[in-house]
Amino acid sequence: MNKLTPGSNIRWESSRMMLPEHVDALRAQQARASQIERPLLDEQTLDAIGRQLNEAVVKHCFVTLSYYHSGSIRQKKCTIDKIDPIIGEIVINDAFGFSWAVPFQDIISIG
Repeated sequence: MNKLTPGSNIRWESSRMMLPEHVDALRAQQARASQIERPLLDEQTLDAIGRQLNEAVVKHCFVTLSYYHSGSIRQKKCTIDKIDPIIGEIVINDAFGFSWAVPFQDIISIG
């Protein structure tokens, strides 16, 4: 049996392709569906994170920082370089020597 035999599906063979716009729309929809909302932390958790941040700055050791960014939770193994309460962010250095600024409200946990 091939495409030319009676009862085959040759009429619909050309409709298998998808336009690039449709592919982009499907990918965008999947990305939106996989996003999560920023978790809300209670006061005790925020106090514990503050103590751990201060301890990490004093000891200058590597910690695992979990933070919210663009609909997902990311983790970085880093050192805490500076805490800036005026701007409301911390400056971290990752294992490769790159500096990053992470806002306080995005920090989920530190370990």
